[in-house]
Amino acid sequence: MPRRLYHFTSEQYAIESILNRRVKIARFAELNDPFDFLGVAVNTTEQRRDLDKTRQGLNVAFGLLCMSTTWQEPLLWSHYADKHKGMCLGFDVDDTHWEPVRYRAARPSLNYYGVSDWGRFKRNSNHAVVRNVIPIAHA
Repeated sequence: MPRRLYHFTSEQYAIESILNRRVKIARFAELNDPFDFLGVAVNTTEQRRDLDKTRQGLNVAFGLLCMSTTWQEPLLWSHYADKHKGMCLGFDVDDTHWEPVRYRAARPSLNYYGVSDWGRFKRNSNHAVVRNVIPIAHA
């Protein structure tokens, strides 16, 4: 069943998205939140290398499209819509591929790290973010 989701972005990218009828799929190396993918607990140099290798592989193979279930969250306007100067686009989307972002109180171990377990710390838990992980071959 379709539902409305909201994508926050700068005015420039919003206008380009409307004109081109396409939304930019973010790569993992380009994520706005510096804590995405940095929250994995690593204890050794070897684990840090493994994590970096995993991130590089994800960046090549997958992209992300993040949206919100609301357009009325000031924090989202601040972080993702060019500090309240951008735009919010609403889309009616098929609910099938959208997963809620899970907020965690503790960092997962490297062994627990997987595509279905990407999350954020609770510091951002006051807004409802959903994401769609998209294989680059389908983008």
